Amino acid sequence: IDTIALKLRQDDRIYVPEEESTIIGAIKRAKMSGGHINTIVIKYGRYNTGNEKYINIDFSPLNIIGAGNDKTIIEGGGFKITGEKKRIFRGEVYVNKAITIQSLCISNAKGSGIFAENGLPCRVNDCTVIGSEGYGICCQLTWMNISDTIVESSGLSGIFCAYGGNIKVMNPRTRIWGNCVKNRRFDFGLRIHGKGSLITIIEPLMKGEIAKGNKGGGNMGKT
Repeated sequence: IDTIALKLRQDDRIYVPEEESTIIGAIKRAKMSGGHINTIVIKYGRYNTGNEKYINIDFSPLNIIGAGNDKTIIEGGGFKITGEKKRIFRGEVYVNKAITIQSLCISNAKGSGIFAENGLPCRVNDCTVIGSEGYGICCQLTWMNISDTIVESSGLSGIFCAYGGNIKVMNPRTRIWGNCVKNRRFDFGLRIHGKGSLITIIEPLMKGEIAKGNKGGGNMGKT
């Protein structure tokens, strides 16, 4: 049951749990605002998604900001990002803004921790993704920037870039450790799949440092 505040403290953002008791409820309210509400601030605490495998996002702009990667913990469900990359207005084509997921932990997701598929681009900053049953982070047919983020103990590959996906991995705290727990030989800490897919590691990050202790096929590989 979602409890709501009829009036927001700030017109462009929602605070969870003070103004919406659930993250899913806050996202629905932001979508209904037609772009007016563009930020969801999630307070310190644990938030269980119940039976929901994914928290779905199919519109922009939207920033989801926690209190810290060790303070705001989302359990059971990951984020699934779809939606239109482009929109047409009066004959002109516009690129929709990226979704931002920042300063939170996604723990024990029933699917992938963050799954961006053929839709809106995504920025992942200062997050921890741990114990996902599927991929830690998956990017297909869109682009994603991952910075200062730890991906650990995923069932499948830590980061999976497929079917023309484009991922940039950056900033010193980013680590892809101990993934591929299901030990499939074609899973890797960093896995690239399909023509046109690309993972770029931005200096000063080093390939040998970013991915360690991953099972399956190892730390990095292409299938």
